[in-house]
Amino acid sequence: MPSSEFFGYTLTNLGPLTTTFTAPSACATKSDNLVWYSRYDATLTAGIGRDRYLGKESCGNGSTRDDCIPSGEAIHKMVSASPSASNIWYHSPGISCPSGWTTAGTLKGGAEPTGSGIFVQEAIKMWTNESAYQVILLPQLFANALDTDEIMAMCCPSGWVAEPLGGSCSSSIGNLGSVSKSTACNVYWTGLDVDDVYVTSYAGKTWDPPLRSQDPITEEAITSTRTLANTGTGTFYNADNVYLATQTGGVIMVYKEAELNASKGDDGKGAGAVTKVGIVLPMLSVALSLFLGSGLAL
Repeated sequence: MPSSEFFGYTLTNLGPLTTTFTAPSACATKSDNLVWYSRYDATLTAGIGRDRYLGKESCGNGSTRDDCIPSGEAIHKMVSASPSASNIWYHSPGISCPSGWTTAGTLKGGAEPTGSGIFVQEAIKMWTNESAYQVILLPQLFANALDTDEIMAMCCPSGWVAEPLGGSCSSSIGNLGSVSKSTACNVYWTGLDVDDVYVTSYAGKTWDPPLRSQDPITEEAITSTRTLANTGTGTFYNADNVYLATQTGGVIMVYKEAELNASKGDDGKGAGAVTKVGIVLPMLSVALSLFLGSGLAL
């Protein structure tokens, strides 16, 4: 990784992840870090092509799951020191998904990076009334940060939904009205706090509309709450399609083919490794946030 900052995001290497991380059994029953989404509806959100993030269930930080993901304690310290949505962390060399997790997508570096799985899509228009720019996804965020012989991969718990915008994983709990909760908390930075730069040429391609970049966010976030109604229609969503989900950050890894091949034994797996990166399962995208479920209003 020749650089550690792109498009206003800071990329931090948490160190190697070359053996299979196994979380404590209690992690499997946790239902914290709850977030709200609205299922994609082309008649309401044409141009987004994805479920919309509506906010966290609580304005508190929730559980950090320090012991439930690799380097959880280190991530907790980073988030506490700089609670911004512009931090991305990864493991390098990283070649093994945690136990019970699977590869959601990969991206190979180079002049024209090649993605698979959830990383086939490169950028999105957030809302139909904001077609003047596109928001960068993880593939293009890492595109120029990767050396030509490096590959980026993201793992999510098996059966969960992966998101290429913020690098998170989620699992639906139930629809609004069928769960006892209805409060949504939004954590965001206003346009006055974010300096935008629009890029028309990047990673060997011309972008029209341009990609939106921003300076690293240092200002304090604004927090607001609202009650979601289980009837009626919102600006970007139909309340009948609103659902609550539990969320965690995806495990992002960067490795070289030689490192992956060297780790394989006669059975195709490294010592103690259960799930190696590179087996991509198709997943849809739904979330907008990272480890603590913070959302960046774009």
